[in-house]
This record gives sequence, C-alpha cells and structure tokens, in this order.
Amino acid sequence: MRIASPLIVLLLATLPAGPAFAQIIPDPAKFRTQVISRTTTERNWPFSVDTGLLACVWDFGQRMTFFIEDLPPGPDRRQLFLSVNPLMLLVGNLPNRSLFAEGLTDEQIVRQTMHYLVIAEKLCDLPPGIHLRDGAT
Repeated sequence: MRIASPLIVLLLATLPAGPAFAQIIPDPAKFRTQVISRTTTERNWPFSVDTGLLACVWDFGQRMTFFIEDLPPGPDRRQLFLSVNPLMLLVGNLPNRSLFAEGLTDEQIVRQTMHYLVIAEKLCDLPPGIHLRDGAT
C-alpha cells in the first residue's frame, strides 16, 4: 500500500473540490519529457533504476520537475519530485525514497540530482507535449 507524500496531502487539502479542482491538475499533454538512461561509465547516477523520464510542467506559476520510473502509467509507477530545496527533495520524496540509488546519503542525493534538475527545467522551455528520446539535450 502506497502512502501519499505529506506535502501532497497538505496541498490537496487546500484545493477546492469538484470541477474547479480538475482545472488545477495539469493536463498530461502539457508535460515535456525526455528519456534518460544510465551509461556504463556513469559514476554519479542517483537513481535505483537504469532508465526513466525527466519531466517538466508549468504549474502554480513555476516549473515542476520530476524523474519518473520507466514503467507504463499505473499504481506501481514511482516518481521523484526534483527540487533545489533539499527539504522538498528529501522529505517530499519519502514515499518513493527507494527510487534513489541505495546507500546514498542525503547530501549525495542533493548533489547528484542537481544535474538532472537543470535538464528537466530546460524541458519547460520547449513546447508542451514534446517527448525527447535519450540523449537529446
């Protein structure tokens, strides 16, 4: 059983119910994504899976960036919120902490995800709905 992130629960508790709520959740067609894969020489790969998606969407007036596990959409697909804020990065991702590489310290997670955060943020400069293949940046 998955437990919702405390930050998401708090956010959802402040949102209006009903049709107005549906307008706040970004349309999947507005995301920009890029496939990324670990190379054989990669030394600072911060994720526990070898392939995933970087994603960016404009929401609440800012860029929201994610690393998404390379699985079909569904309840078993995990994602990580990427942020320059260490609290958001570490606490906000507690439910999916196992998606970070095993044995990384909090400091290593913060340091090693920054490169991928920058790439994901650049995706928001592209047209909504674009999907780039591996190595397109």
